[in-house]
Amino acid sequence: MSLFAVLTFDLKRAESEDYVYVSEGLASLGLHPQIEGKTGLAQLPENTFAGEFEGSSSTELRDSLLPEVEAVFRRCGVAGPLFLAVSGSAWTWQTHRVRPQ
Repeated sequence: MSLFAVLTFDLKRAESEDYVYVSEGLASLGLHPQIEGKTGLAQLPENTFAGEFEGSSSTELRDSLLPEVEAVFRRCGVAGPLFLAVSGSAWTWQTHRVRPQ
Protein backbone atom coordinates (compact mmCIF):
# COMPACT_ATOMS: atom_id res chain seq x y z
CA MET A 1 0.00 0.00 0.00
CA SER A 2 1.21 3.49 -0.80
CA LEU A 3 1.63 5.74 2.26
CA PHE A 4 2.42 9.44 2.61
CA ALA A 5 4.32 10.85 5.60
CA VAL A 6 4.65 14.51 6.60
CA LEU A 7 7.10 15.69 9.26
CA THR A 8 7.43 19.20 10.67
CA PHE A 9 9.60 20.30 13.57
CA ASP A 10 11.05 23.20 15.55
CA LEU A 11 14.68 22.86 16.58
CA LYS A 12 15.71 24.54 19.82
CA ARG A 13 19.02 26.45 19.94
CA ALA A 14 20.13 25.07 16.58
CA GLU A 15 22.71 26.61 14.25
CA SER A 16 22.17 26.93 10.50
CA GLU A 17 24.49 23.99 9.79
CA ASP A 18 22.38 21.81 12.13
CA TYR A 19 19.46 22.28 9.74
CA VAL A 20 21.64 21.15 6.84
CA TYR A 21 22.70 17.98 8.69
CA VAL A 22 19.11 17.23 9.74
CA SER A 23 17.90 17.73 6.16
CA GLU A 24 20.56 15.32 4.86
CA GLY A 25 19.64 12.76 7.53
CA LEU A 26 15.93 13.01 6.76
CA ALA A 27 16.63 12.63 3.04
CA SER A 28 18.35 9.33 3.82
CA LEU A 29 15.04 8.20 5.37
CA GLY A 30 13.04 9.26 2.29
CA LEU A 31 11.75 12.56 3.73
CA HIS A 32 12.37 15.65 1.57
CA PRO A 33 11.63 19.42 1.76
CA GLN A 34 9.74 19.28 -1.54
CA ILE A 35 7.18 17.01 -3.18
CA GLU A 36 6.38 16.20 -6.80
CA GLY A 37 2.93 17.48 -7.74
CA LYS A 38 0.88 17.47 -10.92
CA THR A 39 2.47 20.76 -12.00
CA GLY A 40 6.03 19.96 -10.89
CA LEU A 41 8.16 20.16 -7.79
CA ALA A 42 6.59 22.02 -4.87
CA GLN A 43 8.74 23.41 -2.06
CA LEU A 44 7.30 22.74 1.41
CA PRO A 45 7.32 25.33 4.23
CA GLU A 46 10.46 25.62 6.35
CA ASN A 47 11.16 22.57 8.54
CA THR A 48 8.51 20.49 6.75
CA PHE A 49 9.49 17.26 5.02
CA ALA A 50 7.41 14.64 3.23
CA GLY A 51 7.83 11.31 1.52
CA GLU A 52 5.97 8.48 -0.14
CA PHE A 53 6.50 4.98 1.21
CA GLU A 54 5.25 1.46 0.65
CA GLY A 55 3.98 -0.37 3.71
CA SER A 56 1.21 -2.40 5.23
CA SER A 57 -0.25 0.27 7.53
CA SER A 58 0.10 3.93 8.42
CA THR A 59 0.55 3.05 12.10
CA GLU A 60 3.45 0.70 11.33
CA LEU A 61 5.14 3.34 9.18
CA ARG A 62 4.67 6.01 11.86
CA ASP A 63 6.06 3.68 14.52
CA SER A 64 9.10 2.79 12.39
CA LEU A 65 9.84 6.34 11.16
CA LEU A 66 9.63 8.06 14.55
CA PRO A 67 12.68 6.36 16.11
CA GLU A 68 14.64 6.88 12.88
CA VAL A 69 13.82 10.61 12.88
CA GLU A 70 14.76 10.79 16.56
CA ALA A 71 18.08 9.10 15.76
CA VAL A 72 18.77 11.73 13.05
CA PHE A 73 18.10 14.51 15.57
CA ARG A 74 20.38 12.88 18.15
CA ARG A 75 23.20 12.29 15.64
CA CYS A 76 22.97 15.97 14.71
CA GLY A 77 22.91 17.03 18.37
CA VAL A 78 19.58 18.86 18.09
CA ALA A 79 16.34 18.73 20.03
CA GLY A 80 12.81 20.07 19.78
CA PRO A 81 9.18 19.17 19.15
CA LEU A 82 8.07 17.42 16.00
CA PHE A 83 4.82 16.40 14.33
CA LEU A 84 4.65 13.26 12.18
CA ALA A 85 1.51 12.42 10.19
CA VAL A 86 1.09 9.33 8.01
CA SER A 87 -1.80 8.68 5.65
CA GLY A 88 -2.88 5.65 3.69
CA SER A 89 -6.19 3.82 3.75
CA ALA A 90 -6.31 4.99 7.40
CA TRP A 91 -4.40 7.97 8.73
CA THR A 92 -2.46 8.51 11.94
CA TRP A 93 -0.34 11.20 13.53
CA GLN A 94 1.81 11.79 16.57
CA THR A 95 3.63 14.64 18.28
CA HIS A 96 6.94 14.02 19.98
CA ARG A 97 9.66 16.04 21.66
CA VAL A 98 13.33 15.06 21.31
CA ARG A 99 14.98 16.21 24.50
CA PRO A 100 18.67 17.09 24.83
CA GLN A 101 20.78 14.32 26.34
